[in-house]
Amino acid sequence: MGYNDKFVADLEKFRIKSENSINDARKMMAYELFSRVIDRTPVYFSHEPNAGNTKFNWKCTINNLPGSVLKGTDKKGNATKNRMLAALSRVQGDDTIYFSNSVPWIFMLEDGLYPKQVKYGSWNKKTGKYEVRSSGGYSKQAPKGMVKVTLAEYPYIAKQAIQRAAR
Repeated sequence: MGYNDKFVADLEKFRIKSENSINDARKMMAYELFSRVIDRTPVYFSHEPNAGNTKFNWKCTINNLPGSVLKGTDKKGNATKNRMLAALSRVQGDDTIYFSNSVPWIFMLEDGLYPKQVKYGSWNKKTGKYEVRSSGGYSKQAPKGMVKVTLAEYPYIAKQAIQRAAR
């Protein structure tokens, strides 16, 4: 193998390693961003059968926008994160990664809004009392949204992902 052949082979190895690092960084960034949004999504009325439906409806798709509302619940977010990991494992090259939620009330929840002032609040089984989880029509649990707060952390998340992928 001549000098030029070795140089070309080394360049090809560098190109492959760089592409893999970039892809790994994108996946890590997406996972961290999306996980934080899922974790920050409130689960209200935990005593009701559909509690956790909003959290369950966070979807990660590759190259196509999801649209339908899923039936199911996920109070802790673990099943939702597992679905997200499965989707991210298929990301390659310049694939577009989408993260969305199709429940009709997601924008209201993101803005912390309640349609009307609560009278008694939500029943807390642990304390045996009602809890008022909103004030003036705005959520106390997610008053600044889940997505907005997470996007403000993007520079830090991106830096961490790039550093980890470069190792």
